[in-house]
Amino acid sequence: MTAACRPCLRHAVALAVLLALAAVSPPAFAADALQWFAKGQQRWLAKDYKGAVAAFTNVLAADPLFLPAYIVRGGCYIQLHEYDLAVADFSQALAIDPRQGDIYLIRARIYRAQGAYRQALADYATALGLDGNKPSLYAERGALHEAMRHPDAAVADYTAALGYDRGNEKLYRSRARVYIKTGDHAAALRDLDTAVALVPDAAAGYLERAALRARMGKNYAALADYDRAAELAPADGETYLARAELLHRLGQNYAAIKDYGLAIRHKARRAHWACYLLARLLEDVGNAAAALPAYRDALAQAPPGDTLFPAAYIKQRIKALEALATQRAAAKEDQ
Repeated sequence: MTAACRPCLRHAVALAVLLALAAVSPPAFAADALQWFAKGQQRWLAKDYKGAVAAFTNVLAADPLFLPAYIVRGGCYIQLHEYDLAVADFSQALAIDPRQGDIYLIRARIYRAQGAYRQALADYATALGLDGNKPSLYAERGALHEAMRHPDAAVADYTAALGYDRGNEKLYRSRARVYIKTGDHAAALRDLDTAVALVPDAAAGYLERAALRARMGKNYAALADYDRAAELAPADGETYLARAELLHRLGQNYAAIKDYGLAIRHKARRAHWACYLLARLLEDVGNAAAALPAYRDALAQAPPGDTLFPAAYIKQRIKALEALATQRAAAKEDQ
């Protein structure tokens, strides 16, 4: 289960509870089942999810067709990270009442988080068939198609979502991301221009447009976007790192050195790369003494999972620069 999927699952739990509580009608269920359901609600509100599961299990023992109990117990299982059990309960709820479009959505989100993309697509399709007027459904399915590398389907879904919500700058940025992957940079730039126009005070749009403009060779327009992103989010280390890399490529070495330093200071996600690139640049401008600690910092900060990081090369440079420092110290003593 990915961390990115947990917020949507928390939303799913809240939705499940609201649906279940709204569905409970005293004449429809046995009295003992209703009593256990009330206890389960209390346990849920107290965040005693294991206790709530036990209570809802007693509900279902008394009345196996008690639809709300399956829904809310499924929500409890999500909170307990028992996702297979949650799927089983939501599936049982749908077997009782297949018109529950929101339950298909919840199950689709779980399938997506588990990597069961085909099952998720099927549930999104059913949810859209039951209620096709929700832009969020198209947006979520578009993101799933994007993850599955179905660019045409992703663009179609993002476009459908925009048909209902033309003021949503995130949807334009999402569609632009797909266009970039397919090489349609002109379409991506149009979408990013729209996103920036819709929310001119959000750094993300400028940052994404800057990266695209740099890829298209529009370097100085890209720098202007990076500058604006840095103004709007001055503590974002990744912005400084991206701008430093472009400045480095343009030969503006001392401006790049400053930005690499800002990226490190503001703890960019790729701070180890900032240290490494800073060290390389410091060597290029003849400052070997400053390059050595930067190489050491790069090695110390490198996460184990970054297989592209040139750790072996960095170790060689550290060894060479240490030898150079020793030589220079010896020469100074001889003077």
